[in-house]
Amino acid sequence: MSFFKSYLATLLAIFTSFLIGIFMLVALVGISASSEGGVPTIEDGSVLSLDLGLPISDYAPIGEDDPLADLLGNPQLSLESILMAIGQAAEDDRIQGISIKDPFALGGWSQVRDIRLALERFRLSGKPVWAYADMYTQKDYYLSSVADSLYLSPVGVLDVKGLSAEVLYYKGFQQKTGLKMEVIRHGKYKSAVEPYLEDQMSEANRSQLSTLLHQLWRTISQEIAQGRGVALEKVNDWATNVSGKTPEKALDAGMIDGLLYADQYDQKWAELTGEDEVEYTSLSRYIRYAQSQRNLKSKDQIAVVYAQGEILPGPGNQQYIGTKLMEEALEKAADNESVKAIVLRVNSPGGSAMVSEHIWRALKRAQEKKPLVVSMGSVAASGGYYLATAADKVWATPMTITGSIGVFGTIPNWSELSESWGIHAEQVTTHPQAAQYSPFAPMSDGFRSQVQEGIEHTYQTFLTRVSEGRKMTTAQVDSVAQGRVWSAQDALSVGLIDEIGSLDEAVVGAAKLAGVSDYRVRNYPNYPSFWEEFFSSMEGFQSLVTQVKTVFSGPDQAVAQLQQLPIRAEVYVRLPFGLEVR
Repeated sequence: MSFFKSYLATLLAIFTSFLIGIFMLVALVGISASSEGGVPTIEDGSVLSLDLGLPISDYAPIGEDDPLADLLGNPQLSLESILMAIGQAAEDDRIQGISIKDPFALGGWSQVRDIRLALERFRLSGKPVWAYADMYTQKDYYLSSVADSLYLSPVGVLDVKGLSAEVLYYKGFQQKTGLKMEVIRHGKYKSAVEPYLEDQMSEANRSQLSTLLHQLWRTISQEIAQGRGVALEKVNDWATNVSGKTPEKALDAGMIDGLLYADQYDQKWAELTGEDEVEYTSLSRYIRYAQSQRNLKSKDQIAVVYAQGEILPGPGNQQYIGTKLMEEALEKAADNESVKAIVLRVNSPGGSAMVSEHIWRALKRAQEKKPLVVSMGSVAASGGYYLATAADKVWATPMTITGSIGVFGTIPNWSELSESWGIHAEQVTTHPQAAQYSPFAPMSDGFRSQVQEGIEHTYQTFLTRVSEGRKMTTAQVDSVAQGRVWSAQDALSVGLIDEIGSLDEAVVGAAKLAGVSDYRVRNYPNYPSFWEEFFSSMEGFQSLVTQVKTVFSGPDQAVAQLQQLPIRAEVYVRLPFGLEVR
């Protein structure tokens, strides 16, 4: 036991040293930041370098008083800031053009499309957009096809082959291991749980995924064709024949404008700007500059409230949608006299049904005071769509994945595994349902019936929310629900959305509903700073130490801790599986 006490003492000493190091680093970073004078300077003849190598969130505010947030937190790019910077660069005489060099864009298809649209608007200023890469992923090529000139390394790779989505199935794995998930669902297409039930894709799931991929590819291929000035059939030929498999074949097919090494590409920019060497300005640097130049004179405001990530129990932060943060943001926007309308920007696959309902209620309360518009990002499905039902109008981008109106519950069960290990569970109860559920025993019919009843109730509530919000009968909603996912174009045709357009267009639409023409955008929520999140996590660390002490203090206490772990059937309104289109 003395060993474990020494181990814990060492662990706490290491953590204390870590804290001291953090504070010293804060001081150094703070001094460095203040010595830079705050707002960066931009040199004449600069080229804005569109560096997109960090994860892109719809909204990831840069904390000016939070210098370690990017260093120790989860550094991200903000779509809102990227679009703002590109718009500012179009009017900035010091910026001669935009370079998309090795973009490796880590955003969703909808986010990348919004950036592409901003670059199209930038070109209207008469300034060039050029692109260069050693390797173009399919998403990078789609983005870069907007450029006036598009170059590839002589030893580079260009990957255009059409879209695909892969789903893993676990039925056989569960049978072999005895580890399984008990599943209760409502929705013919609610394939979030299908991998636990089958070894192969159902026809319903294959049909919806095929339709979705073809709709997305239609937009991607049409816009590539427009950007490259070729027929749509040619783009499909590129994908069918994988015409970019060598640099020379990509050039012969017209996919690119030339083969250059990176230094030759840089030299072309230098010649255009009349300098010996090109002066690149990084995107992050220019965002800080552009933020300082924002026009804040307009009194009237349109509030954009960002709901991004999975919907989960908890307060919420930049990575997930929680009740407290969303309720506070919506209340502040609704009570602000300068805010004339609210736009909820949703980028979420859904999640907890209970949290979705709480946020829906907060949205309805805000809607009583201000016009409410929803703008859907790359995905606004299931719980994400649940939130959209509160809006006066719903917008989606052409690349949005939406719908998935269905409900499911999952709960782990390892009774078969424990049986093979010789572990047997027995319960003694005062009432038939007192034991509820044990993962060490097969799920009883009574408990399954209870969970199924909760699933059905949640599904009916979901149908009612959609019915009221979309002015449809519940029968009409049910016919397009059943957990099916929809592309934006199909969602428009079945009445699940009102308009197809970008976030900017949704903001303009909200302003029209409010009857204002001169306004500025105000973003919500105010996310916790790095330090607020860091010190709140101290509670988690203290809890960990307590648990470690308990485990090391003896087997009885350890078993007591394990018995307190909650095992319950969580009701989800969530997008089918981890859908990644590539």
